Amino acid sequence: MKFVIEPAKKCAGRLGLLTGIDRIPDKSYKTPLLLFTEQNLSREVLEISGFQNIAVLLSFDCSVQMTNALKLYKKGISEFIGLKECLTFVTIKNPCYPCLTGHHEKGSLPVYKKSGKINVTSEDYMTFIKESMPDFFVTLADGDTWHDCSKKRIIKSNERSNEMLDECIKHQQGIKVKWSKMIGTVEGGYSEHERRKSVDHIKQHDEKIIGYFIDGLHRNGHDAVSLDSIKVNEIVKYTLSILPHDKIKIMLGAFLPNQVLELVSIGIDVFDSSFAILVSKMNRALTFNFNLQNPALLDSGPEIDLTDSKYKDDFSPFVESCQCLTCKQHTKAYTNHLLNTKELLGPMLLTIHNLHHYKMYFEAIRECIKNDELSDLKEMIDVQYKNKTFSYEVQKNVAQTN
Repeated sequence: MKFVIEPAKKCAGRLGLLTGIDRIPDKSYKTPLLLFTEQNLSREVLEISGFQNIAVLLSFDCSVQMTNALKLYKKGISEFIGLKECLTFVTIKNPCYPCLTGHHEKGSLPVYKKSGKINVTSEDYMTFIKESMPDFFVTLADGDTWHDCSKKRIIKSNERSNEMLDECIKHQQGIKVKWSKMIGTVEGGYSEHERRKSVDHIKQHDEKIIGYFIDGLHRNGHDAVSLDSIKVNEIVKYTLSILPHDKIKIMLGAFLPNQVLELVSIGIDVFDSSFAILVSKMNRALTFNFNLQNPALLDSGPEIDLTDSKYKDDFSPFVESCQCLTCKQHTKAYTNHLLNTKELLGPMLLTIHNLHHYKMYFEAIRECIKNDELSDLKEMIDVQYKNKTFSYEVQKNVAQTN
């Protein structure tokens, strides 16, 4: 797998190309890249919704139960789930759902599934990687740090993560993982000192690492929405300054669209669609405008609540210019009815639209970088989300639901 950075006019963001992927050598992916995190849409729905040539994020916590089946299947998780033509990336925890903290035990990482907690060792994790054969994956790490956690917790997180990295590399060499490439997980919370220690340790294995995953800044789910953007930008910018320039950089989480642009401008290459999924779970549709050629802003704002009674007789699409399956074939009124009567089709139509809207947003981001218009796009998105107070907290007291 190769990551080629394209020359940019200025320092606002960077364009890149992922190519030479061992399993799918005829495919290439442009960065900034969006990873699709929704696992409840079938191959058929993805196809008719126009989601071709996508990159898919699969989390260990939602997929570990497949290990034995994958061992018998012997063709990897991409083909197992019917998406053999898609790029697959494995992370530890699903970024859509809040993570529980604490409960650490020596030599393992606590991971919460729907059925409860399991303690995962590096050998457990690498066995899953061997059987699932993703195109690339993050190393096992203790990312249980957040904006106000203690210094002691950050230090312990780093020590445990370094040990897990060494174990992952040892197991990778021993079990001969087929074609899967390793992404080094950088920990250290909001401490520059600890971030440098983490980076220095990963650099000892630089020839085995194709990129870096910057972790440990939030606890997934709605926690990523409410971050202090200034603190996040500062620590991410510092971390990138001590990492090799030519390797891919990944950050996961439900960041607001304007925060995504901040991270793009700093130098992050890969994100995920958890924000779009979070908005869908709140029964809202994304409507924010990212078209610089037609900058008119909608009076309804960047998101609309389709359970609101004012839409029960509104027979227009979510967004007039949208070409997604939902907007071409359905209306706000119909979706309002589905959501208020608890029909399963309602959330699915919302998810299809929001994923499409977010996918097109990333296409616009790449175009703006190419044309040196990223600052204009950021100003446009900032205006729409300024002083908006949306709730993104799903009312469910579990670590995850899938």
